[in-house]
Amino acid sequence: MIQSYTTEAQTKSKNAQKGLLLALINQVQLAIKGYGVYRGRFAIYELMPLCDEVQQAILQGNSVDEIRTKAEKYGFVSLQTQGFDNVTQGITTLSEWIRALA
Repeated sequence: MIQSYTTEAQTKSKNAQKGLLLALINQVQLAIKGYGVYRGRFAIYELMPLCDEVQQAILQGNSVDEIRTKAEKYGFVSLQTQGFDNVTQGITTLSEWIRALA
């Protein structure tokens, strides 16, 4: 049986990444609620989960499509998909979505 050990440095690095991600999500939520500079606006953003499977795909030089497919298994949603969802829900217009992606 092969055992995997996580070093203290790896644990600290992962905790720091989680902390930065949570801070970013908090800022986005505040902006969405209108507490930030972007009152009345909303954000669409991409956050790719860097789990072991996605990291290995990147390090092995896999294609963008392969990396995206692996990331989607862990909750990755593209800007295009988020924008389209906002258009279909009536949150924004098609022309605004196209302008944002340009």
